[in-house]
Amino acid sequence: MSDQVLVHSRLSRKLLAPIGERFALLDTGGVPPREAFPATELAQVRALIAAGGRPRGGEVMDAMPKLGAISCYGTG
Repeated sequence: MSDQVLVHSRLSRKLLAPIGERFALLDTGGVPPREAFPATELAQVRALIAAGGRPRGGEVMDAMPKLGAISCYGTG
C-alpha cells in the first residue's frame, strides 16, 4: 500500500496528479479532516499538503500520529 498523503486545501487536480501517481491521496475537499475521514484512516497519514493562509490546530496534528512531513503550497 502506498503512503497516505492528506490534502487539506482545495488544490487543482493538475497539481495533485503527479503526487497521486506515487502516493494514496486523501482529499478533504476543504472540510476539516475529521469530517472527511474516519480516525483510523487519518492515523495512517504520513504527509500533509496544504495551501497557506489557514492555521491547522493541534487536533489536526494529533489525529495523525504517523505524520512525518508537511508541505505548504503558496507564495511568500
